[in-house]
Amino acid sequence: MSTREVCHFEVGGVHCAVDLKKVLEICTNPHISKAYCAPVIVSGVSNLRGSIVSIISLGQRLGLSSSYEQHKQKVLMVEARKEKVGLLVDEVNAIINIESEDIDRSIRNLHGIDERCYEGVHHGGDSLLVILDLEGILYPEEKGEAV
Repeated sequence: MSTREVCHFEVGGVHCAVDLKKVLEICTNPHISKAYCAPVIVSGVSNLRGSIVSIISLGQRLGLSSSYEQHKQKVLMVEARKEKVGLLVDEVNAIINIESEDIDRSIRNLHGIDERCYEGVHHGGDSLLVILDLEGILYPEEKGEAV
């Protein structure tokens, strides 16, 4: 069995996770500056240790609404393709270990989320955990047309 360490968080009432290897840090109250003329999913930009990074509203990207005000949300700083990006999420819950074999990759039409954005669903305990695909979230055009 293959164990994966993931960062478990919530966005729009949905429990999600990303591979911990891709998470650089969790920011609890970063200053986010408005990015004018940016796509609607870009909440703004922030200074991460001297580097300016885009902050993506993960709820917007996934088509989920957040009940949290932006200043109460957390930012997961992640890295994909050597690019640092912040993901605005509602709550960060825990770092957990999951078994890769327990991820169901056959589930489709999940909460209306674009299939390019997730790799499957982990059945753990009483809840389902959507395992997100950072490549699909950040580079959807390379994953093909939405289904």
